[in-house]
Amino acid sequence: MDYLYADVIRTSRYFIAGANANGTTLASVDSNGWPQSDFSFYLWGSGANRHGTYTLTFKGRATVTSNPSLNISIAYDAASNTSTGTFNYTNTGAAAFALGFANARRDNF
Repeated sequence: MDYLYADVIRTSRYFIAGANANGTTLASVDSNGWPQSDFSFYLWGSGANRHGTYTLTFKGRATVTSNPSLNISIAYDAASNTSTGTFNYTNTGAAAFALGFANARRDNF
């Protein structure tokens, strides 16, 4: 099955305050809807066959973790203030998947 969006943030859930995705408090967001501090979110709740290689790209820096835990290596480019990384999601069954962003810094400093 192919999915419409290659950009899974467009189909993800709301941002949760804190980097562990276990809370119920929504993260504070700016006027564009982006979190202003450490946050987490579910990319999907119970979708099956979401296996594949995913690329992360975001402005600023953060330590990125996942639930379930995957190896996510992030590289930061100070000139563009952009972080990028990839991870492989191998579960083909129905399972939730969340990302957490800790030590989040939006500005280049």
